[in-house]
Amino acid sequence: MPDSSTFRVITFGCKVNQYESELLREQLLERGMTEEKGRGPIDIYIVNTCTVTGQADAKCRKAIRHMARDNPRAKIIVTGCYVERDAETLAELPNVEAIVNNKGKETLVADVLELPNETPSEKRHISRFESRTRAFIKIQDGCNEFCSYCIIPHVRGAPRSREIRDVVEEASSLARNGYREVVLTGIHIGCFGRTGDRIHRLPELIRELEKVAGLGRIRLSSIDPNEVNDELVSAIRRSAIACPHLHISLQSGSTKVLKMMKRKYSAEEYLCLAEKLYSGIPDISISTDIMVGFPGETDEDFEMSMDLVEKIKFSKVHVFPFSPREGTPAADMPGRVHPQIAHRRGAKLASISEKAAESHRAKFNGLELCVLVERKAP
Repeated sequence: MPDSSTFRVITFGCKVNQYESELLREQLLERGMTEEKGRGPIDIYIVNTCTVTGQADAKCRKAIRHMARDNPRAKIIVTGCYVERDAETLAELPNVEAIVNNKGKETLVADVLELPNETPSEKRHISRFESRTRAFIKIQDGCNEFCSYCIIPHVRGAPRSREIRDVVEEASSLARNGYREVVLTGIHIGCFGRTGDRIHRLPELIRELEKVAGLGRIRLSSIDPNEVNDELVSAIRRSAIACPHLHISLQSGSTKVLKMMKRKYSAEEYLCLAEKLYSGIPDISISTDIMVGFPGETDEDFEMSMDLVEKIKFSKVHVFPFSPREGTPAADMPGRVHPQIAHRRGAKLASISEKAAESHRAKFNGLELCVLVERKAP
């Protein structure tokens, strides 16, 4: 394949996918390929898929069909979590040249596109993050929690973590290129450092990243409530660059529903954690995810979720409906909530969440705060 070929990387889903796509993009550019951002002809598409919901699957399939229609001569390489779950369906879509699982992403450029690197080892770090002022750094992969509704442990495998020095080296490279903020991301970042005999954890990583010249802010992506311990809270409170924000996944305000979800905390424990955080880090913001329409969720259970949102006053709530994933226990649970009911609950919760967020933002009125400028006004 000639080095002058044009390419485009299309990404669906989480921050981990976005990071991995950026790594693929840099590998292709280093080999002399041209990234086509406009309407010009494209020789190669790499589609990094998501399968967290049925809607995510549908978006991936639709996008691939559009690519084949718009560039009938293009080769389409499909990778990501949807491949792990249903490679056969994706392989039947038009112009799909190759199917690559998540592990194969690391050597996709060399093995599938047959574009060898000049150096023996493949590029493992990103140095930029296209079209973003903040850069994501993947610090770990995999999950072994197996919540009853979640397909991700099945498609991402067991947890494994990067070495702290490796993450720091990547952050240093990004800082040298002008990225003032990095977001530490992973499939389950709360278990960072627990793989094998490695004992590194998030607090230590935060302390090491504080030493990186030019880095102005560290932000954590989603973490489970039972993994927000005193040491992590202390590291954030004492850090000069750790952003006082945590996205702590709730999923439901009903302890009964949380048990059915196989989550490892109760609604009461979550509320106590939030109160502890507001007390220990007065300017902290807490955001979360809440699912509506989980099998067996009653009106009373839903009311509990709304009550908890009003009590905690999250800075933002990502509200989403239950989506059955074949192969997970929740897909076969009785008491399926009608989609229209789930939709109404979602709309109501979103409205209440915005009012709670307004209340949270109001506490900053009149305060002088340090901000990180992301772009200049035109």
